[in-house]
Amino acid sequence: NYNVRANQLVFSGGIGMDFVRVGSNDDSGFAAQLGATYEFANSGKTTMNPFFIQAKYFFSSKSDLNGIGLYAGYRF
Repeated sequence: NYNVRANQLVFSGGIGMDFVRVGSNDDSGFAAQLGATYEFANSGKTTMNPFFIQAKYFFSSKSDLNGIGLYAGYRF
């Protein structure tokens, strides 16, 4: 994974291996992900941004498993 920060926006991308089991078939191949995150500042006195929302798109070696993930969270 590689992250690029632009103020409160963080863009990410990564590649790797995936291991897929659908029914009784096992397979592996290359996979990737692309994402964007927005980090909310909790005050003007700190650069720490614990609250975030994130969207990621996952590319799998099996196209049926491609999809988007939407997340909201708190970093601690």
